Amino acid sequence: MALWTLDGTATPTGKHFRQDCFGIVQTDADGLITRYDDYWNPLAAVEALTTSDPEATGTVGVAGSFGS
Repeated sequence: MALWTLDGTATPTGKHFRQDCFGIVQTDADGLITRYDDYWNPLAAVEALTTSDPEATGTVGVAGSFGS
């Protein structure tokens, strides 16, 4: 199991983003990864990507939307 924190800025909105995550990796007898699961709160990403500008249009995807 691994624990990590994402900490940055959502590029489209300029909002700060901080998210604690954890992942579980399973391997076979040769050490090859056979399964990977990670867990995080998607609502934190939605909040960071939601603009307060009522005139904003279009959609923003989570992938590629965060800078450092």
